This record gives sequence, C-alpha cells and structure tokens, in this order.
Amino acid sequence: MHLTRKTKRLFTIVTLIAIVSSLLLFFGVFKNFSYKVSNFYYWAISGFGFFEEEATIRSSSYKSRRELSQELTELQLKYHKLLVLKSINESLLSENEQLRSLLKLKKFSQFSAVTAGVYVKNPVFGSEFFSIDKGAAHGIKLGALAVVVTEVKGENKVVVVGRVSEIANRTAVVRTILSPQTKLSVKLANSGAVGVITQGYRQQSSFISLVNYLPKKSIFEKGELVYTSGLSSFTPGGILVGELTSNIGVSRTLNETTYEQIECQIYAPLEKIKFVVILNRQ
Repeated sequence: MHLTRKTKRLFTIVTLIAIVSSLLLFFGVFKNFSYKVSNFYYWAISGFGFFEEEATIRSSSYKSRRELSQELTELQLKYHKLLVLKSINESLLSENEQLRSLLKLKKFSQFSAVTAGVYVKNPVFGSEFFSIDKGAAHGIKLGALAVVVTEVKGENKVVVVGRVSEIANRTAVVRTILSPQTKLSVKLANSGAVGVITQGYRQQSSFISLVNYLPKKSIFEKGELVYTSGLSSFTPGGILVGELTSNIGVSRTLNETTYEQIECQIYAPLEKIKFVVILNRQ
C-alpha cells in the first residue's frame, strides 16, 4: 500500500513529536534524578561538615576549660603569695613600731640603754631564756636588766623581761623572770610591800610569776601593780612587771620565818619579743 505524500508528512511529524517528547521526558527524569542526587550529596557533605564543626567547637571548649583551670591555679598561687607577703609586712611593721618605741625609751639615772635583737630562741624553753645579738663588746654587763616596750591597758609601757645571765664578746643570754635562775626584787604599788620574784610558769596564754618573801599579813588587792623595787644595784626602780592575780596570798615558811607568797601576771609578751633594751649600770 502506497502512502500519499500527505500521509507521509503526517507520519514524519508524529514520529518527530514522539522522539522529541521521549527526549524531553528522558532529560526531565535525568535532571530530577540529578537534582535528588545532588541534594543527597549536599546534605551528606553538610552533615560531615556539621560534625566536624561541632568537634572543633567541643575541642575549643575543652581547651578553654584547661586554660581556665591553669589560670585559676596561677591566681591561687599568687593569692597565697600575697597573703605571705602581707603577713611578713605586718610582722615587719610590728617590729619597726616596737623598735621605735624602744629607741624612745627614757634614760634611767646611772644606767645606759643598749638595744639588742633576739636571734636565737629555744622552741621549748623560749619563754625562759633566749640569745641576743649584743655582748660585752657593746657594753652589755652580766646581771643587767632586760626590758621591752609593750601595750598595757591601751598604753605603751616599759616592762621587765629578765636579766643577762651569760655573756660573750658579741652575744649574750637573757633569762626571763619565769626562769628559776632569775631573781628580781619587786614592790607592790598599793601596800608598798617588798618581795622577790623567783620563778614562774605558763598558764594558757598568760605567764605567771611567784612573788615570795612578802611580809606576813600583807594586804593584797587583785590587779595591784607590781614594779621593780630598785633595791638591787643592777636594777632601776619603778619599772612595771605585772599585776596580782588575786587578793589572797599563801603562807610559806623558810628557816622558821613565815612569809606570804602570791601570783603575779607578767606583762612582758615573752613569746613575741623581737627586740629588747639592756639597762647597764654605768
């Protein structure tokens, strides 16, 4: 069967339309598929990027914590260092104030004053004796009185520490009024009774000395002040020692002689002394 020219033309057009449609359909599907594949890779790659970014952030966060911890440790070390320096400065300030007070110490008639530093103190018996950095070469004499300036009831007072018991050319040993080897003649402010301090002991944060050989039936007052009597040629009179802790004495007997004994609280800060003044008889 022979087709007419018109029919052939129509067939050709239909065929071309079919081919073009097929091509358009193919490319449309491929494009849609490619788009979906691209989206898949985009989200996959983005996902890996997100995890990488998150890991970087976490790593930075952990690093910051380590750095903060290190900075905190350094700040704590600096803080403790400042505390130590503050404590040292306060100690030096206290020592300077004490030294200035000692340098202003009034001169006692017939006695010369030599300021000395405490450089060796026994950790067990430090309240009974200690060494000073001055000796015979500086005019220190055996038996000389050691005093210090301290605050007593809101005022700075010169108070007794002890006596020089051993002496070398450039050093000496001071035994305090707690030592059994120290003897100090004292006088009660109100009654005028005279006795002798022979030894003492520590009672909690205070230091107590025993005043012996007071006249029988002496009248005491609690808080009564105790001074040096001045009866010894090595000791100027009127230097404050402490105060009575009671108004009742204890009767003692020595060689058939009865006397009164009473306790006296010592004013000298025996554990905190950094400097002393040695009063030497001229």
